[in-house]
Amino acid sequence: MKNYQLTETLFETALDAQLRGSSEFCAEVRKLQLEWAFKAGKYENGWHVLERSLYALATLVVVIGDSNVCDELRQDITRQLKKPDAPDREIRDRAARNIRSRAATLYRAEPRHLRIDTAMSSTDHQRLRPLLGDLANIISPETGREPVQAEFV
Repeated sequence: MKNYQLTETLFETALDAQLRGSSEFCAEVRKLQLEWAFKAGKYENGWHVLERSLYALATLVVVIGDSNVCDELRQDITRQLKKPDAPDREIRDRAARNIRSRAATLYRAEPRHLRIDTAMSSTDHQRLRPLLGDLANIISPETGREPVQAEFV
């Protein structure tokens, strides 16, 4: 449960900082979220840290609305994947499949209990959907041609 809580807490902190006009602090917390995504995300713990953190980062980038920040996120993820301790392919593939599925179903009106989910639901889907697809393709280009499943974990 703690892994899930930290993912949510980092997101909430970054989002609140951005909404309060503290973009520098938001950027620092986004860096922590990215590091957390790849450090904790390499373990199969049932909390899907890699996937959830990428949802958080993509949502933050859309809220910020700066294409340079979006490009930086793509580059940062690519750098993280080149590290020797990056999540293994199975974890990346599963996360990418789930991210693609979630991107395809952003329009669904489902009860959202966590802040990341709530923010994703209220964020510009026209911008969030393709960004999620890009992130999924970066972490697992091999699964990019698979059909998207209607459900996600």
